[in-house]
Amino acid sequence: MKHVIPILVVLLLVSSGFVGVSNTGEELMADAEQMEQATATSAGPMNSSWPMYCYDTRHTGRSPYSTADNPGDEKWRFKVSDWNEGGPAIDDNGTLYFGSDGGFLYALYANGTLKWKYRAWLYSVPAIAADGTIYVGSCKSGLHAIYPNGTRKWLFSITGGNKVSSPAIAEDGTIYFGSQSNNKVYAVNPDGTEKWNYTTGKLVWSSPAIGDDGTVYIGSDDHYLYALYPNGTLRWRFGLVNTDTLVRGSPSIAEDGTIYIGSLSLHDNNYLYALYPNGTMKWKSSTGIIWSSPSIGEDGTIYVGGGSKLYAIYPNNGTKKWKFGLGGTATKSSPAIDADGTIYIGTSIGGTRGGDLIAVNPDGTKKWRKMIANRYVQSSPAIGEDGTVYIVSSSNTQYEWYGYLHAFGIGAFKVDANGPYRELPNVPVQFTGEAWNGTEPYTWYWDFGDGTTSEEQNPLHTYTAPCEVCDFYIVTLTVTDSTGNTSGDITRAQIQENLFPPEIPFIEGPTSGTVGVVYNYTFVTWDDDGDDVYYYIEWGDGTNTGWIGPYNSGKEITESHAWNEQGSYWIRAKAKDIHDTESYWGYLEVTMPMNQQTQNSWFLQFLQNHPRMFPILRQLLGL
Repeated sequence: MKHVIPILVVLLLVSSGFVGVSNTGEELMADAEQMEQATATSAGPMNSSWPMYCYDTRHTGRSPYSTADNPGDEKWRFKVSDWNEGGPAIDDNGTLYFGSDGGFLYALYANGTLKWKYRAWLYSVPAIAADGTIYVGSCKSGLHAIYPNGTRKWLFSITGGNKVSSPAIAEDGTIYFGSQSNNKVYAVNPDGTEKWNYTTGKLVWSSPAIGDDGTVYIGSDDHYLYALYPNGTLRWRFGLVNTDTLVRGSPSIAEDGTIYIGSLSLHDNNYLYALYPNGTMKWKSSTGIIWSSPSIGEDGTIYVGGGSKLYAIYPNNGTKKWKFGLGGTATKSSPAIDADGTIYIGTSIGGTRGGDLIAVNPDGTKKWRKMIANRYVQSSPAIGEDGTVYIVSSSNTQYEWYGYLHAFGIGAFKVDANGPYRELPNVPVQFTGEAWNGTEPYTWYWDFGDGTTSEEQNPLHTYTAPCEVCDFYIVTLTVTDSTGNTSGDITRAQIQENLFPPEIPFIEGPTSGTVGVVYNYTFVTWDDDGDDVYYYIEWGDGTNTGWIGPYNSGKEITESHAWNEQGSYWIRAKAKDIHDTESYWGYLEVTMPMNQQTQNSWFLQFLQNHPRMFPILRQLLGL
């Protein structure tokens, strides 16, 4: 009988889906103690630096820790295969949990080394309970509950599998999540039994947010945001725009109970909505497409990625505090906010660039920006107790999909791949590598993204053609010092048949107004080559600005104009780079339906001095 128990343990580990790495005796004892503790009933989310999607049950995305000393050095990165969407969660020991579509949930120590991995195909962000249990939704089987040592506690199976949204843990331990396979919202007890389910009209991608009173808020592709009582009955539902709008983003909840949710529609304007706790609309603010969760700053400011911009919006009336041009698109990356108000967000390919992690100051200016992928950074960032920022990326070559979990903070051993690099096919590219604060001599390893590598510090490399499956090659430099410490950097190599023109300018401003009143309009474009740009603006009334500039690529400029006659006008603008390569025209239609002579002079003077107030006053007065 003495061999039966070890054999049974091995069989249980294999059948559980656990695939791990060897642990020391002390680690095994610690894991056993954690597993014994995790047999008790969960009591809400873990009190750690980032225990679940968007930090907390209200999805504020706001960390209590500062990143003021974080210069954006890449401390380490951990490579995984395939596509990666879900961001990391962090337990109270600093262990990081994240998954990939390549088939595993990974547990990493704080230094970026593997602790264990568990077989599951994941798109969602894990949630960690107070007892250490890790809950994560699989895109093939259902909701998994996993002990801290990487073995399965239980599996809540869903017929048809498909994607399960990032779970949220209520204070009583109930786990809430949505399912795309059967359009349901689920509430599951900590022992893995079903508490209730609620059926919506279409797929549920959204992660639930939980109010202080226990109300569960979650969106559905049927264009509704649902508010469900803790017993699973409907409290109310709110329809966004029209029936072809998808509510794929997740809601967030302010301290006063206001619920924020964004819309995703390819045919209509997209909005960020603010709803009172009774389900009526407080306001809506026009944005780009929103597929992420809004985050809420300490002062109540709402930050949300919409299309190619990061918006900062005042909570009282929905007016915009500022807009930050991302270059790429925000897609599914929800902003993370540190204790000092710095905002972190990932971007995906769209517009002129993407695959970046961006740090934005509270006033809307750039703090720093790191290119980490040639495709998608759909992960939401997470902030550790020491101010380290973690995020997951996705890249591809002709040969593979792959990604990394990146850790950005204060890196003692630093590496710079320089770049970005740009050249024509069959012309050698000179790469330059730098490293400092390590122990020399260094070992250099370049991966050029086209299946070739080099061990020189400053290699010459020739690309024979542009990348077939991406806009640029992602280039990785890894350096190891003589003591075995490793660090790295990522940049891009853009190989193009000819020079790229700037993107079509984006024009934003009032679309109706009063004859004779001066209005402000903003214009912005991006240049793939990173060149400065010039603008040529026509106002539709026979006047134009001529070529003005140069301006930095991605910098918004403001120009003013007044129309002297009633009618409809097309503002159009094009851009050119320093090589005189011109873009296509961008357009915005405006109408001047009212004559200045028919209005009170004081009212007109007010509008002229405060043109941004006109749309607000028009809405309030029902004009």
